[in-house]
Amino acid sequence: MADSITQRRLAELLGLSFPTVNRALNGCPGIHKRTRARVLEAAERMGYHKNIVARSLALGRTHSIGVVIGAIPHSFWTTVMQNFDWRAQQRKYYVVSSHSTESNEQVDASIRFLVDRQVDGLVMHPSHLRRDFGIFRELEQKGIPVLFLGSFLQGVHASFVGLDDIGGGRMACRHLIELGHRRIAFVAGLFGDSTADRRLAGYREALREADLPYDETLVVPAGGYCLEHGQQAALKLLELSPRPSAVVAMNDPLAFGVAQIFWTKGVRIPQDMALVGNAGMPEGVLLPSPLTTVLAPMEKMGQRAADVIIEMIENKRSEPVFEELPNEMLVRKSCGAKLESNQISPLPNG
Repeated sequence: MADSITQRRLAELLGLSFPTVNRALNGCPGIHKRTRARVLEAAERMGYHKNIVARSLALGRTHSIGVVIGAIPHSFWTTVMQNFDWRAQQRKYYVVSSHSTESNEQVDASIRFLVDRQVDGLVMHPSHLRRDFGIFRELEQKGIPVLFLGSFLQGVHASFVGLDDIGGGRMACRHLIELGHRRIAFVAGLFGDSTADRRLAGYREALREADLPYDETLVVPAGGYCLEHGQQAALKLLELSPRPSAVVAMNDPLAFGVAQIFWTKGVRIPQDMALVGNAGMPEGVLLPSPLTTVLAPMEKMGQRAADVIIEMIENKRSEPVFEELPNEMLVRKSCGAKLESNQISPLPNG
């Protein structure tokens, strides 16, 4: 019985009408609480489960959202996606995820896998390496809404929820300028990625607003976004002459890698070189000099992304949404509020 029980059979066994059982199982008003409790108890005892396939066919939706995201070992993304999943479940949607590498072929395979499972919408963190947008044109033709999360691709008809990356880069650099630094390096991650490029643009804006020159030799590409990439960038920073008095890292994991190399090389943070990250990852407080960072609203980002993709699904919205969430500074010890006079110079008049 447990394998084949239906609402109609349940109604027969309980001596109730089919509409009464249907309304009780779906939480509809107008059903006496004793009747509802009786139906729910019997449904649980007999192993009744909703026929999701039939319901999906009737509604034209599966109440599932496909997610394609790289296997990034950062607590930032763990927090974002936990909140995305929580919010989606609150709204009766479930997440089907596929982790992928930077390979466009594997990303496309993951997307098609999810489309074959009839997801209602797709959320992904796009690779900056992609130049062929054919897969996104296919999704648009199929009427499947796409949301880029955290980063975006110019020229793709998709929505975006992420951070104010220009504002974040400006905020980090301006904070160091206000502390008296004039020679500030930027650890850039990967050029061509919208997040990295926009944070670099914010760094440049802060320099321009303070009438400080932009020196491209102080912009160090790390080749990636993980701790080991930060380590590689730190070695390049230490080769600069004269050395910068402060560093803005494009994200927190890069800052962690920079800090690790500095300590092994005897470079004191912040006495010899101040350091600021970007993300607000909780691991930053564990460093010997806790990391000053641009604090991103990770929980809000995940929840808002879920709301946006569900609104696109349910309202069949064709116009893309572009939302940047504001950041704030989280000031700790690594930026150094007090600096030796030989490390700083006054701002130019103007």
